[in-house]
Amino acid sequence: MESIKAFIRAADAILEFEESFAPTANNQSAYSLEVQQAELKSLWAEVKSEYKLCLPKVDASDTKTVEDIKLKYTNSYHSYVCCAALMGEHMHNLTGFNQSPSSNSTIIQPERLQQTAEPVRYSLNLPPCDTEIFHGDVLQWPSFRDLFAAIYGNNSRLSPVEKLFHLNQKTRGEAKAIVSKAPLTNDGFALAWNNLLCRYENKRVLVNTQLNLLFKLPHISTESEAELRNLQREINSCISALQIHGINIDSWDALFTYLCSIRLPDYTLSLWEQSLDSDSEIPKWVELDKFLTKRVKTLERVSNLKGESITQPKVQSAVGEGRTPTLQSRTVSKPINSHHVKTNSLKCKLCSSQAHILKSCQRFIEMQPNARLNAVRKLHVCLNCLSDTHEVKDCKSMFNCAKCKQRHHTMIHRDQSEEIAQSPASTDPTEISTKSHMASIKAKVSNVPTSQSMLLGTAMVTICHNENTFTVRALIDSGSEGTFITSSLQKRLNLTSRKVSARVSGLNNTVSGRVQTVCSITIGSPRNKGLKLEAEALVLPKLTGLLPSRSINPSIVKRLPNIPLADNNFHTSQKVDLLIGGDIYPKIILNGVKSKIFGSLIAQRTVFGWILTGSVPSEETKNKPTYVTYFNEVSLDNQLSKFQELEEIPKKPFFTVEEQYCDRLYSKTTIRNSEARYIVSLPFKVIPAETTFGASRHIALKQKRKKWKHSQQNVQVNDLVVVRAKNLPPNEWRLGRITKIYPGMDQRVRVVDIKTQRGLICKPITKNVILPNQC
Repeated sequence: MESIKAFIRAADAILEFEESFAPTANNQSAYSLEVQQAELKSLWAEVKSEYKLCLPKVDASDTKTVEDIKLKYTNSYHSYVCCAALMGEHMHNLTGFNQSPSSNSTIIQPERLQQTAEPVRYSLNLPPCDTEIFHGDVLQWPSFRDLFAAIYGNNSRLSPVEKLFHLNQKTRGEAKAIVSKAPLTNDGFALAWNNLLCRYENKRVLVNTQLNLLFKLPHISTESEAELRNLQREINSCISALQIHGINIDSWDALFTYLCSIRLPDYTLSLWEQSLDSDSEIPKWVELDKFLTKRVKTLERVSNLKGESITQPKVQSAVGEGRTPTLQSRTVSKPINSHHVKTNSLKCKLCSSQAHILKSCQRFIEMQPNARLNAVRKLHVCLNCLSDTHEVKDCKSMFNCAKCKQRHHTMIHRDQSEEIAQSPASTDPTEISTKSHMASIKAKVSNVPTSQSMLLGTAMVTICHNENTFTVRALIDSGSEGTFITSSLQKRLNLTSRKVSARVSGLNNTVSGRVQTVCSITIGSPRNKGLKLEAEALVLPKLTGLLPSRSINPSIVKRLPNIPLADNNFHTSQKVDLLIGGDIYPKIILNGVKSKIFGSLIAQRTVFGWILTGSVPSEETKNKPTYVTYFNEVSLDNQLSKFQELEEIPKKPFFTVEEQYCDRLYSKTTIRNSEARYIVSLPFKVIPAETTFGASRHIALKQKRKKWKHSQQNVQVNDLVVVRAKNLPPNEWRLGRITKIYPGMDQRVRVVDIKTQRGLICKPITKNVILPNQC
């Protein structure tokens, strides 16, 4: 059984690696990808080794356990393939082939070309590759520089003027402006390339990025092997990147060990301190790296011994038709480590074939999106990853639809024209009621005949941040009181934000959203490099839907007046990441209006170019008549809140007439006499002519004697007392003499100063014993 536990532990490591790597894949550098690629290969080698050891030791008659182990191996193999493919794709986009990162002159080097051309002649027939368009981002410059040098710069079949032409095609923004200054001649290529090197060959920015990642590593509060492994991996990646950039880090051990030590949990930190041989010597990073490796392995073994039972697996019965039981092989606190394994073999539920899964089924691929969606619902599989082991509400996949970013698979994505059921046109709305575990939704669907499609003013603007410019699509709305930005764009640009509390209201004064953060941005124009507009942008998860709501025939652009448009793709339905409101609207509007374009469009001149607003005739649109859907979603949380509010005790107290009378009487008649006693009037409904309370004086005197048991005589200066002490027996209490008394408002002495052999102390008289015989 130990071999089976070792195999499950190795397979779980692959799954945890995929879960931690996938969300941060786009932010990794080429050097960190190389380090993580080596670690992934070692993890997979361990999985294969443990699989070969444990499979022969399992009893062949126990087919259930054998199938579980095989499926566990298949799942880990899929995770390994996904991670390896994702790493390879990003490394292909980031790294070059022949150009050295330290080159700072023209890339045409015949002697290097001869050295590198010979191996290529005998290489495999690889698919063609091309470099991405360079927009002026300093962090993307090394990859663009090396790729362009390998594909175009060192290509002997291209003349310099052809290389300059390709360089113009592969640059945008500020980089495009730098290249455009060079003449389109053979001599212009060397001039343009050297100008780009002078502007973007910024080693300092690349190093600062790695240092920023190093100093912002998260602190670990729990003894988790996954978090310790991630911390160790991030530090090693930064060290490797700094070495590749030529930074001498031989004397940086103190820095690396300190930054890592302050982020370790308490118990691991104490173990690290105990493992050091010397208390005065500065430890090496190599020592801490080895310690973390051993610590991670120890935590893995301990967690498996205490939290895993493979001899008696717990089988969970599935709920619902078409569900299969699952084997729970491990119990951990993180939701990403739920490790459920199907007991049946890999099988397509659509065609009952064991050669592929559902998303690889040829029959499923040939279906239309609506038919695929119906098949998915009928087969009771996950709408997001098409797996039959869970539902979409329990899906752990980090990936969504590639087209609309919603929580469903790309293969079942439907266009807006397909989202409404194909039913005959009817003027009577059809009411649909859908209930789920989270909300109650009511929808009314109407066939609204539309003859026009509306255009709102959109523009391509630039956002300047850290000396870099980013091009985004913005909606210009003079009816908005402020400027808004999507949270996805704010995180992508790493804009600094601060906490606020505001509500966003729309039509009918309804609250459409709540703003919790705001960030400062600098808006620029691609057509005016000197324009800088400062704005405070409120952050929202989503601003609008796709604009325009329906794509328009691109041929409309050819019939427009010859004017520079602010958004050349205004006819394509796309998302908007920035909304420019009335706070900076007056600063962007220029003189110039063109009306009656196609009879209904208006063109307005701005600093970004001309924006188009108005309706477009139906013959210019691509879609069929639009179905308008009105959704009314009532959250289950809101329903429970309303139910609880009905049962809540009113916050404002309600008094009866008699209680109000008592309150007024108490406020008017309550006084305090010279003895610091309160006199309160009794609230009689009807005051009798003769009031008799009986003999109550003796009762009050008894209560007073019971409350004050001390002597009625005040203590005096020079009285002898014995100071009580709870931690000492009475025969060891100290003797003292009163040196000062503190009478109160009633002239009673309750606190005194006592001089003892050890000094002067202040004590209440209840903590002392007054001696009867005094000198």
